[in-house]
Amino acid sequence: TGIGIPQADRERMFRPFERGRRPDADKGGAGLGLTLVKSFIGLHGGSVDVKSPPGRGTTITCRVPVAGPAAEAASGA
Repeated sequence: TGIGIPQADRERMFRPFERGRRPDADKGGAGLGLTLVKSFIGLHGGSVDVKSPPGRGTTITCRVPVAGPAAEAASGA
């Protein structure tokens, strides 16, 4: 739930030390959480997607490739 994140701010939100621009937002935190998440997910070959329709909140989805028996069976290894 929430106000959502404008399209123009979605890339900015992954930059170090960036935080929300709402005047009533809590000023806590260093603004590194999403930067670190995107970096770690990227190092593992994954992706981070943001969906944030105005007035409907924000959903952040992290996808990380998984290697293991099921992945090996699917690839024929």
